[in-house]
Amino acid sequence: MSHFYDEITTALPELQVLKDEPMSRHTTFRIGGPADYFVCPDREQIAEVLAVAKNCGMAITVIGNVFTPQSRSFFKSSGIPS
Repeated sequence: MSHFYDEITTALPELQVLKDEPMSRHTTFRIGGPADYFVCPDREQIAEVLAVAKNCGMAITVIGNVFTPQSRSFFKSSGIPS
């Protein structure tokens, strides 16, 4: 998994990459376990993030905008594995 971290921070050094990020910090109901990696790319960075993840053989979960009151996102307490 560190291969992804190394690759993405090299490709997009300005992108904040959070390791073992609790998804509870990103949901309306404040529940959910950790994601191995959590990034919030802007539109120009999305393609590169997806390409690096694919190159590293990682599964991706796109969660969209969980910061709006209308979103009701839930994540297992076991988290989101890569």
